Amino acid sequence: MTKLRTFCTVATNSYLPQVRVLARSLRRHHPGARVFFLLADKKDERLLKPDEPFELIELAALGDFQTIERMCFYYTAFELCNALKPFLHEYILSQTDADEWIYFDSDIRAFQPLDPVFADLQGASILLRPHATHPVPDSFSDLNYPAEAKLLQWGIYNGGFLGLRRSEEAREFVAWWKKHLIHDCYHKQWKITVDQLWLNLVPHFFKNCATCVHPGANVAYWNLHEGTFEKHFDGTLLFNGSPLLFFHYSGWRIDDKDRVSRHSRFFDSRTVAHWSEISDTYARELLENGYEALQQCAYGFANFDDGYPIPLRARREYLALVKSGEAENFAPFSSRVLLKRMRRRRLLQRSMKNLLPAVIRRKLARAA
Repeated sequence: MTKLRTFCTVATNSYLPQVRVLARSLRRHHPGARVFFLLADKKDERLLKPDEPFELIELAALGDFQTIERMCFYYTAFELCNALKPFLHEYILSQTDADEWIYFDSDIRAFQPLDPVFADLQGASILLRPHATHPVPDSFSDLNYPAEAKLLQWGIYNGGFLGLRRSEEAREFVAWWKKHLIHDCYHKQWKITVDQLWLNLVPHFFKNCATCVHPGANVAYWNLHEGTFEKHFDGTLLFNGSPLLFFHYSGWRIDDKDRVSRHSRFFDSRTVAHWSEISDTYARELLENGYEALQQCAYGFANFDDGYPIPLRARREYLALVKSGEAENFAPFSSRVLLKRMRRRRLLQRSMKNLLPAVIRRKLARAA
């Protein structure tokens, strides 16, 4: 009897087509699989279909309403999706009987059954996948910024894939990761790189942590230097001589299909064998799953309650209030109160900046 598999992902409404493609590809290779989708957005019934290939989890189901509401405000949509990952794992631990499961970013598509990945999870509590398992040739470096330095900046492990087996250690890991991501999951700020850099510590903090090194797992622009795509006589796509299990379309754009990712100038249909097939298949499936209608879908937490767009500085201002313990009397989506406090702080900073040179000038004048 085939074991029923469990998978999960998190995304906003605008990524519903990607979630559908991911879920359907998983169920194609694992019939009956449970695919949990945590919606990091406001639910809109008009966007959902009766036959969705996933089980929807709304933010309200996570509990701790105040923490979730605050995160929805002080994080951007991208940051929020990453910060909610441990909450999703916590939900599966507490609300399901799954013994093991895999998290995928929504921009992933499965090409083969993932039994080799689950095999890597046997005997471990946590399964991680490095961005790369071979040195990056100098030819793939950008000017004075080597590719391997980028790997150090992003994190050793890719946060778009993670496997967990139900255990006390898995619970401890989820609680530890959650503690950090509640307040420290930034994108391009303070060199945090959302959830990924925290994963560098996991093999050192948690004993039963395994590494997935299957060549066909989590193939993306960051590890294409490790091999090439080939076609087996039965039509199976291979990467570096092994079946392509799943591809991560990070940075891929439907209006620039020939290019593997907007994050790399090295890989496209001219330099990557069979890329047109991999790209065209994904584009077709996205369109079949509502891409054109949903790509411009508005993010539910983009505005204050009065409709005013929330600037990034307002999000960070509120986060500072939360960290300092001053946020208790502030409703996060109330623009009037928050912006008023921001204006007062900016005026004070400007006044202090202008006052300091005047004080110095007076002291110099007295000394003369």
